[in-house]
Amino acid sequence: MIFVGPATRDEVNLHWLRSEWSKLQLPDEARYLIDSPNLNDSAQNGERSRILSASRHFILDYIPGNARYRYVRVEEDELPRLFILTCWDWFLDTGRMFALTNTLTHLQHGRGGDIGGRRVPIDHLRIVEEKIAYMRIHEADVSDEYLILVATKESGPYTIIDGTHRAAALLKEHQGKPATPWNAILIDSMNMTANRWHVGFVDAPQIVSGLNDLANEGTIW
Repeated sequence: MIFVGPATRDEVNLHWLRSEWSKLQLPDEARYLIDSPNLNDSAQNGERSRILSASRHFILDYIPGNARYRYVRVEEDELPRLFILTCWDWFLDTGRMFALTNTLTHLQHGRGGDIGGRRVPIDHLRIVEEKIAYMRIHEADVSDEYLILVATKESGPYTIIDGTHRAAALLKEHQGKPATPWNAILIDSMNMTANRWHVGFVDAPQIVSGLNDLANEGTIW
C-alpha cells in the first residue's frame, strides 16, 4: 500500500457524496457541493455531512472518533486483504466470506432475501457490469473516484465501506489487464474492532454464522 498523504473526514464526505449523488436525487442547484467544493468552507462541509449522514449514518456512526484518515493507493498485494462490508446482501456474492476476490467466482444474477416478510431482489452483478463500461480506462493518477476503507491497523485487513461495486468492477478488469494501484482513503483505528461493518469486528464470526444459517435455510439466496 502506498501512503500518499493525510486526509480528513470532510474529504471522505466529499468523495462519498460524489459516489452516491445519482442515488440521492438532489436538486441541480446543490451540485456545487460536489462539482465546486470548498473544503475550507465550514458551511459547505456541514451541508455535505448532513446530506450524507441522512442516508449513510448507519455506516458512518461506527467510525471511531480517534480514527486516522489517509489517502492511499491499493496495490496488487493488498487485494486478498480487501473485504466488503458485512451486510447480508453481499454474503453469497463473496463466497460467504465477504472477501472481494471471491466476487470473481461467486457474483451472480438472481440473488435476494426474504427480509422482514418480503422478498428483496439483489443484483450486484448487474451494477458491477454497468460500472465496468466506464472503468475501461481507469488510471489511478487521474481518477477522482476513491474507495473508502476501514481497518484496525494499516496492514489490514481492509473493509470497503463505500465503493463496493466499483471495487468488484476494478478487480474484474484487473484480471484482463493489470489495473492497480487503486485510489482509496484509509480510515484506521485500534477501536475499529467495535465497527459492526468491519470484517475485523469483534462479533464478525457470529454475524457470519448467522448468515450461514439464513443461507442454508434458503432465507437468503
